[in-house]
Amino acid sequence: MAVFSNAENKKDECLRKTLQSLSITVDFTKHRLILSINGYTDATTKILKVYQDIISEILWNGRNLGTAEAINRAWKLRNPGENCIKMDDDVVIFQSGWVELMEESIRREPSIGIIGLKRKDC
Repeated sequence: MAVFSNAENKKDECLRKTLQSLSITVDFTKHRLILSINGYTDATTKILKVYQDIISEILWNGRNLGTAEAINRAWKLRNPGENCIKMDDDVVIFQSGWVELMEESIRREPSIGIIGLKRKDC
C-alpha cells in the first residue's frame, strides 16, 4: 500500500480507517502488509504504531515517489509464488476473507493477471 499523508490532504483519518478495516478482514498470519510511505505526519506515525502488529514492513521513501513507484518498491519484496494486492490508503473493506476469495480465483485460473473487487452497492 502506498501511503501519502500530509498537512494539506489530511488523509491520516483515511489511513486509520483503512488499517482498521484490514485488521478485521484479513488474516495476517497468512498475509503480509507492506507500506510504502510517500509522505507522513506525526499523526501518521502514531497510527502506524497502533497497527504495527499487522504491518510486515514499512518502506520510508523520503519523498513522494508517486503511487506506481511506491507500490513497485513494495512489490520488489514479493516472495516467490506470493500474490500481491495494490491497495490505496483510503479504502475500507467490510468482508472478511476477501483476500482468500481473490486468491482462490487465481488458483482456479492461473492465467489471470489482475483481479479487482466489485462493489455490491453499484
